[in-house]
Amino acid sequence: MFFLRQIWKDSRLAYQGLLDNPSITMKQHFVQHIWLPDAFFDKDLSDHKTREDLFVRIYQDGKIMYSLRYAVVGLEIKRLVKLIKTTTIYLKSK
Repeated sequence: MFFLRQIWKDSRLAYQGLLDNPSITMKQHFVQHIWLPDAFFDKDLSDHKTREDLFVRIYQDGKIMYSLRYAVVGLEIKRLVKLIKTTTIYLKSK
């Protein structure tokens, strides 16, 4: 399992003075409604069963924290350790 966390600022989502909450946490379905950086993993792990969990936290000033938990599931511990030791994952952005 590994995490990809990205932080950026989008003033269109700032809500300072409108709510008392210092941040709002959104669920996965909300992500399709906001701009995301175009980051992707260069190495394809499609031959392994994976699960992704994500959330988005928006702060009053428009700062956004995007967190993605990427888990390889259904592997025996020996195979998972071997995968972790032998797989290099590159993150790229256009």
